[in-house]
Amino acid sequence: MIMSVIGKVLTASVGLTATFPAGRVSLEDKTFMVTTNLLGKGGFGTVREGIDLSTQSPVAVKTQLVGPFAEAEVQALRILRDIPHAVGFRADILGSPKSKPEEQQRHIVMDLVKNKDIVSVFFNLETPHIKLTYAERITISRQALECLEGLHAKGWTYFDLKLSNLIFDRESQSLRVIDFGGARDTSQEAHLRPITTVTHRAPELILGKKLSPSYDIWSFGCMLYILLTDQPLFRVPKEIQEGERGHYVLQQIVARLGKPSFEYLLNSPEAPKIFDINREFRQKVELPPVRKWEEVVREKGQEKGLSPEDIAMWISMISSCLRYENRPTTTELLQSPIFKREIAVHFHFNSHYLMQCNMYLMRAECDDTSGTLPNANSYDLKLNIDHTTNSHLHLPRDATGEYILALEKDGIFSRHQVPLKEGSILDISFFQKALLNPSGSSVKKNLLQRFEEAFLEREAETDDQNLLNAKEPPKRAPGQPVSGSVHLKAAAKKTKRPVEQMPAPVTSKRSRAPRRKR
Repeated sequence: MIMSVIGKVLTASVGLTATFPAGRVSLEDKTFMVTTNLLGKGGFGTVREGIDLSTQSPVAVKTQLVGPFAEAEVQALRILRDIPHAVGFRADILGSPKSKPEEQQRHIVMDLVKNKDIVSVFFNLETPHIKLTYAERITISRQALECLEGLHAKGWTYFDLKLSNLIFDRESQSLRVIDFGGARDTSQEAHLRPITTVTHRAPELILGKKLSPSYDIWSFGCMLYILLTDQPLFRVPKEIQEGERGHYVLQQIVARLGKPSFEYLLNSPEAPKIFDINREFRQKVELPPVRKWEEVVREKGQEKGLSPEDIAMWISMISSCLRYENRPTTTELLQSPIFKREIAVHFHFNSHYLMQCNMYLMRAECDDTSGTLPNANSYDLKLNIDHTTNSHLHLPRDATGEYILALEKDGIFSRHQVPLKEGSILDISFFQKALLNPSGSSVKKNLLQRFEEAFLEREAETDDQNLLNAKEPPKRAPGQPVSGSVHLKAAAKKTKRPVEQMPAPVTSKRSRAPRRKR
């Protein structure tokens, strides 16, 4: 039975109505329709699919009991919402205050990432034929580092970096980092004990030492080893009890890396319980025989056709991450020549209209100059564009810096050669410049007009309420671009389009705070 409850948003004095598990969750003029479609379930809550009715975009709603861990996750999502590759945060909603404190729920609304995590898709024993390419493994590593770099710059540590917390879209070659429930602000002295995965757990946490963003570098090294070898670096048998798993992993670490120094153990409150005066374990467990990890990386690299130089660089990178101390920063790791073979560009497209098309990107040096739509064997990246698409894209580096960009919808396409470099932003102004080149031929202009009629809509006011009431597009000065969508010359035609009716938001009877300016 569905129950309607009244709640509030902690960070704003606005009213909202929440209905769960299947129904509406409303935040001022933002209304989320929550379905019974279960996306995931864990020890800290459940995640269900929903829809943001103001934009008709899919969302994910994570529900968990109110408490310090839920509060920490919301704080992390809110602060880290703008870092590259992090899952988008939309709203934080409390359930009914009439509920018992131990039963009160918290609903965290986030962008829905449609794909499954990397382990479920590419390391699934039921689908052994679905494997990541070597280039994709580089792309995943780089984008994970870029997310960590943005997070560390804010003084936060993720603490649970692993492939099952990463979602990779093969079409757009873009990564999303999910589940920030374990992230902590390590710039603060006092913080909750982080949530970690034991096989990726750094020795400083097991030994009770002070934690820092360097913890994520250790986890990255463990993840990198899996990406290169398709097998974990550290294993914990199921029969090992929960309280003994950290100790079991620590013995594997020492077996592979050698004993930690006396200086390293001095600041460890747990070290006297674990090591004797000779830095030998007081309680030893029998470990299965293992090969040197460098040999495994070298062997698997050769199987994948990697050059000796690339294998040496990967071994050096993993070795630098798996140190007791003095690990490199994310910025230093990103300077590796391995990651310099790509360029990163940022694609931002937002509109209240449901507009969809496909965008293709390919290196000009690989172009067959046929003038046709790129086929699956020629383009480097394909991205499905809808009313709200924000992605960080990674392309193979072209020696000339020139790329072919093609937009396609319903068999009509527009194709252009554009310059791209590291950090280029593909937004509204970029498309205006790329598609409205004054030197374009009349044939090109006719093609652009046909394409605009098929895809590029005129944008009205971006404010939701104005969208509901608007009858005509807002007036603007000559030459001023239309805000919120790609604007072509054909958009200057005076044809009027009716504004689509949008579902009216469900709001509570409580007084609202003034709307914040956008």
